[in-house]
Parts: sequence; structure tokens; C-alpha cells
Amino acid sequence: MIRFLIPLIAATSFVPVAVAAAPDSCAIQGDIVGQARTLRRGGTDEKTTSARISAELSGAGAAFRPAVPLLVDWVFSLPEGQLAADVAEEYEATCRAETAG
Repeated sequence: MIRFLIPLIAATSFVPVAVAAAPDSCAIQGDIVGQARTLRRGGTDEKTTSARISAELSGAGAAFRPAVPLLVDWVFSLPEGQLAADVAEEYEATCRAETAG
């Protein structure tokens, strides 16, 4: 699954540099992934998932609204077997590794 994360992290790099450099940038993106996973597993469709997550983002997370459709699309592209509870943590760890190096 990690090999699928690297292109996604690169694709979300259009988030403003100051925001992307924020210490909790990967945590915010990981939270978005986790919410998308939960909504998908609950039967919510992709479009509604994107809209709900975008509407709920506030504070520092609001700057990540442009990345929500990409992150949600990625979650919905995963096979059911890869929707483990730790998918958000894996995403966040890969994000941190990519931004550190």
C-alpha cells in the first residue's frame, strides 16, 4: 500500500508551502484519510464523503480543503481488504517520511 501513497502525497503538494511545512500537516491529512475510510465503510458515497469532510474542516485543517477530493479518491480506490483501521496511521507515517527526506 505504501507505493500507492507516494504519488498521492506528491499530488497533494499543491497545498500552500507554509501549510505543508506545518508540523501537523501530515496529521491533518491522515485525519482526512481516516474520516474518508470510516465514511466509506459506513456506506457513504465518494461525492458525499468529500463534501462532508470539506465542510467539517476548520482551523488549520481548512487550508487542506483542496486536497480532500484527492485523498478521498485515493481511499475509494483502495480494495476493501486494504481499508484496515490503521490506513490513516500508515498514510501519516508515509507522509512524514516523505516530507522529512
